[in-house]
Amino acid sequence: MSVNITGTARVMANLQRVLQNVNREVVKEMENIMEDLSRKTCIEAPKDTGAMRESMRATVNDKEIIKGMDTGGIQRVGNIEKKDKLEGIVFYDTEYCVKQHEDMTLNHPTMGTKAKYLQDPFQQNQQLYLQKFKDAVQRGTRR
Repeated sequence: MSVNITGTARVMANLQRVLQNVNREVVKEMENIMEDLSRKTCIEAPKDTGAMRESMRATVNDKEIIKGMDTGGIQRVGNIEKKDKLEGIVFYDTEYCVKQHEDMTLNHPTMGTKAKYLQDPFQQNQQLYLQKFKDAVQRGTRR
């Protein structure tokens, strides 16, 4: 007895198309999430001269895609390069940014600025970001 299966090439092509769609949607969502988190951290980051806000960087897979501005805004400076993984990092690069983030006794006179300017926005939005990734995967499978 023999079994003859036809159409496997079409099935494989469709699976490849779905994977490409999912990848495209997830990368798009990663860019949106990194932008959102960067913006929120810059708004909450203490401002004296603006140097710390300007030192903010967001990278994905070690490539800089967003930088901070001294005004508290952000600027897109690159795009995500597609890889097997997506690893996003938002960080500040001044000598005093760790102290500003960790020392809850410091006075931050600019309204809306505070310590934990990285940690709080991430924790407050973590579930939302996870849902956005789930939604991106679903969108990719429906295309």
